[in-house]
Amino acid sequence: MTSQTLHSALRDHTAAQHELLDASIGAFETLDAYRGFLRASYRFRAATEPTLAGFLPWPPLALAPLMAADLAALGESVPEAPPPPGLAASGPRRLGMSYVLEGSSLGSRLLVRRAQGLGLSADNGAGHLAAQSCDRTRWPAFLRLLSDTPTAFHAEVLAGAALTFELALSLYSPETI
Repeated sequence: MTSQTLHSALRDHTAAQHELLDASIGAFETLDAYRGFLRASYRFRAATEPTLAGFLPWPPLALAPLMAADLAALGESVPEAPPPPGLAASGPRRLGMSYVLEGSSLGSRLLVRRAQGLGLSADNGAGHLAAQSCDRTRWPAFLRLLSDTPTAFHAEVLAGAALTFELALSLYSPETI
């Protein structure tokens, strides 16, 4: 399997989950919908970022503190974070987890515009989106890291990504927002 094939395999392996997650997130056309999105996003990042702390090949962009500040700016309390998932014990699974978190940065470029349409900004409720969408070098650098991943680890990378999407789906479900 080549590196492009790993990236393609990740995209193919998680496509259905990704589609469900996008549908769960929705367009947040109202401030209340955005608040729900932000609460779920905080819980997801607060659960996953500690698992990736110290992951030397790819340190996560720490968004949970920015999300907590965004919640406070909107007059919301910070929800309790679920415990970190036990899914990423291995380096390859952490790489799969990182794939999901880094991929969300691509979507944040669209989401920041939606937040601006609600009157939000980097200084008022959407700081995490501004921080997440401003560095356009992270995704290409991450793809280079994937390209260097030995074939023997690909199955574990795929498993880590799928399990991370499962966690996200549970946190972004209408019942938990």
